[in-house]
Amino acid sequence: MAIEELPGGGIIVTGKEDIRIAALTSLAYGIVLEMETGMKPTRNFSALRIARYHGLIPEGTKPQKKKILRLVVQEIRRVKPGWEPSEHLAKALTK
Repeated sequence: MAIEELPGGGIIVTGKEDIRIAALTSLAYGIVLEMETGMKPTRNFSALRIARYHGLIPEGTKPQKKKILRLVVQEIRRVKPGWEPSEHLAKALTK
């Protein structure tokens, strides 16, 4: 497997084929970070802007962070069938 998840929730990407999944997974964790703490994953970009960049949200709409998180998880599952979110992401999805 090209992406390995560490027990603490971190990830290691070891192959080119899963770069999109790694980016989407990082986006999902960034959204959870925004939901739980209000901190943005990067200084200049919000999760909404990054999700638009990946084509998950059309221009002119501004869904809530929980809906963005659901869309990101759906996209990861579409790209990599059988993928399941970590406990941390699953917990954020059920809130």
